[in-house]
Amino acid sequence: MTEHDPELKFPTNIENKIKEIQKDLLVDEDIIYQIVGELIAGKNILLMGPVGSGKTALSKKISEILWRDDEFAGFLSKPFTAHSEWTIADVIGGIAPKISEDKSGKVQFTYKPGCVVETVSDNWMNGDSELKQRNFVNSKGKKYRGTWLLIDEFNRANIDKSFGEMFTAMEYNKLRISDNKNNISTRELRIPKNYRIIGTLNSTDKHFLTELSNALKRRFAMVEISYPTYEEKYRELYHVVKSSVKNLNIPKIEESLDKDEQMYLINKNDELDRIVENLYTVMFFVRQMKPLGTSLLISILRGVLATQKLRNISNNEVLLDKIFDDCLKSHLIPQFEDLKTKQLELLNYFFSKKKLSSYRNRFGSDEQYDQYEEEFRNIMNFTAKINGVKIAEIRKKIKHVSLDKKETESGEDFSKRQKDEKAAIRDTFDSYWKGNNPALPIVTAKITEMNKDRGNLVDQEYDETENIE
Repeated sequence: MTEHDPELKFPTNIENKIKEIQKDLLVDEDIIYQIVGELIAGKNILLMGPVGSGKTALSKKISEILWRDDEFAGFLSKPFTAHSEWTIADVIGGIAPKISEDKSGKVQFTYKPGCVVETVSDNWMNGDSELKQRNFVNSKGKKYRGTWLLIDEFNRANIDKSFGEMFTAMEYNKLRISDNKNNISTRELRIPKNYRIIGTLNSTDKHFLTELSNALKRRFAMVEISYPTYEEKYRELYHVVKSSVKNLNIPKIEESLDKDEQMYLINKNDELDRIVENLYTVMFFVRQMKPLGTSLLISILRGVLATQKLRNISNNEVLLDKIFDDCLKSHLIPQFEDLKTKQLELLNYFFSKKKLSSYRNRFGSDEQYDQYEEEFRNIMNFTAKINGVKIAEIRKKIKHVSLDKKETESGEDFSKRQKDEKAAIRDTFDSYWKGNNPALPIVTAKITEMNKDRGNLVDQEYDETENIE
């Protein structure tokens, strides 16, 4: 006999189920174990991470896969997206107008459940916990143990205005709601013991993180998901390419995927290799300033591949580079709106193919080094990773380089030292594209426009500067 209100049990065969999740998502098994452990311990979950890091997809897979067995397909994850206008009516429920279904067309006022009440009710037969009969949800031909609530973009809602009553309900495991069916004003709805809420929020919203109430922190475990490291490059690219070609029917590209090792194989497709390498290099540089997840790479590459196939383009680097440039503008530029002006200046150098050594020459004088230290640290980390050197070596080279004339220095000595130190800067920075990058005039023009809109630059500052010789 099935328990009418069972606790959330330990998943069976969890190792294989985690591997199943990892076939589609690049997520560390330790993160999955941490989330499952907190869920079993009775906590709800707040998944924090950058845009496109797979928080929503991971939430659904954890609920639907890990508690799956021969009889049930885990828990159905029912998604709702929070927004700034959310109130208690959106979370718990409230009285709302409704047009009568009869011929009169009169406006009636009826109770409309919020996302918590709706998903809790789904777990009980006829939405009534007093019957003490669980409702095993059927959806798309699958039978689920119950329904969980997934709140996307949790940080958009006003916590106090929206969730105060929910926290109280969670404390006592029951909700007090209006009743449309019985001749009573309210009734009690018990929260099932194995019911959970998973929320997602962008970790870049620092203000929201500092404003989290103690009530929320007591009831939700916060788990952070980051973007993959540089050392995971070819595993990330495997997932990027695999997801990008889905339903596009491009079998030649799939030859570049090692499905056993879940790795992208370089040198299997020269045209694809060039685009994929350039895309990763762009994203890795941008990640020094703003954390962005794998989904953004997938969106960009999928757009490139779909357009390439649509236009039947092959062996046309110029046109393919323009498509790449267009896709970067569509998907990446919107992520730059909240960047600092100094970061936009640096991105302009990067995307316009100006040498980063020229950036050091322009902004790295002794007086300005402290002002631009964060940007130089980003350059150093990027350069060190792609060239396989220690960041300390690069820091040592550029930290003490002075392009200003010393009082005790003769003109001849200054010229010689300046030439040597410029060469050191050039050698340190100039290999980042490996001579393989496309020109990105569309993205560059958009970044230039963004800078001009801020009123901080004049036209000639974005003229092509001569590389340091």
